[in-house]
Amino acid sequence: MNKSTLLFVLLCVLLLGLPAQADVIDTLYYQGYPAGLNDGHYYVGLAQGNLANDNQGPFSMWCIDSLHEVPASHNWQVYVMTLPEAVANGYMGFTLAEYQTMAVLGNEFTNHNPNDSQTQHGIWSLGDGRSLTTAEQGILAAAQGEIGNFDYSGMRALIPTQPGIGQAMLTGATAPVPEPSSLLLLLSGAGLIGAARVTKKFTRNRNS
Repeated sequence: MNKSTLLFVLLCVLLLGLPAQADVIDTLYYQGYPAGLNDGHYYVGLAQGNLANDNQGPFSMWCIDSLHEVPASHNWQVYVMTLPEAVANGYMGFTLAEYQTMAVLGNEFTNHNPNDSQTQHGIWSLGDGRSLTTAEQGILAAAQGEIGNFDYSGMRALIPTQPGIGQAMLTGATAPVPEPSSLLLLLSGAGLIGAARVTKKFTRNRNS
């Protein structure tokens, strides 16, 4: 193993060993309607919140944790994690597939749409095992069937640093994974460009 490869491996090990970034959810409120969309018991759907250490916000986020309740505008400390990091954290025992399902469902929220209640119930059922209506079961099953079609690298789980204080949220967006035909076309194009550059360089060297 040469020195550059060894340094790269050591850097990856160090980065993977870094603790998750801690932040504070600040001024949480519900998007598009000050009081939030209420399903008769709880507020559901998209919320917005700021992260105290990140000035890029406010961020759209949605609750994935029905077992803990916080009032709007309440602040609490969270770890900002990728989905694999959140699985390793073990919060509520969510699996990667469950986080991915919640990400797909959350990206279907729209402002103050009555269907948001059904979507939210599908998300919460993964943590509290609640009974779902036929329509809610259909929404959940459709999302579970779609989890392989998205890239989740932009998603972040906001996991409370102290169990029982605050709720877990998801923020970010999924991105469609290119279809095999599109990916093949992209790779072919990249290969042709690379080949053209090599040919041009080879021709230039022969002429020099």
